[in-house]
Amino acid sequence: MLLDKIYFFVKRRYHKLKDKCYTEKLKKYLIANGVYVDFDTLHIPSTVQIYAGSNLHIGGGVNLGDYCTIDANDSYGIYIGNYLLAARDVFIRAGNHDYSYSELPFQERGHCAKRIEYNGQVYSIVIEDNVWIGRGAAILSGAHIGKGSVIGAGAVVKGNIPEYSIVIGNPAKVVSNRKKYPTFEDREVIGLFD
Repeated sequence: MLLDKIYFFVKRRYHKLKDKCYTEKLKKYLIANGVYVDFDTLHIPSTVQIYAGSNLHIGGGVNLGDYCTIDANDSYGIYIGNYLLAARDVFIRAGNHDYSYSELPFQERGHCAKRIEYNGQVYSIVIEDNVWIGRGAAILSGAHIGKGSVIGAGAVVKGNIPEYSIVIGNPAKVVSNRKKYPTFEDREVIGLFD
């Protein structure tokens, strides 16, 4: 029993140290590439992958789950506001292969990306403040997710999502708005804590 406790304590400490070392390496990479990140409040496990140049903005209080991917390459960039909560396996990819008709192989066609104007800049994906993205969701080029929205697990988002929306499915569909349920007492109406 004591050996089990020691094992789990050492294992937890190892993973915390591993995450800290990864965060330091990632910080150096992002700073070298001119990426804006609020490192003081950012939580990134060592399994997260980020690919970007200076076309990535990550706000404060962002918490990314294990195995998330953020890829701003081959695009106009990604804007992530404050307090994004992304569950495990979330995939955010701002560029896409050019799939218009051509006899050229896909590897030789290059990439394409949508344009979204936001705060005087151009991005391919915009995720505003206080958004929660469920496990395994895919956020693709052209997605503009409004403030306070909830994206359900496995949803595929590639268009405009209004503020405070509740979104599910592939393709993503707005099924409700969080402003309809302003108090905690409304939790039974939306199926929470039945």
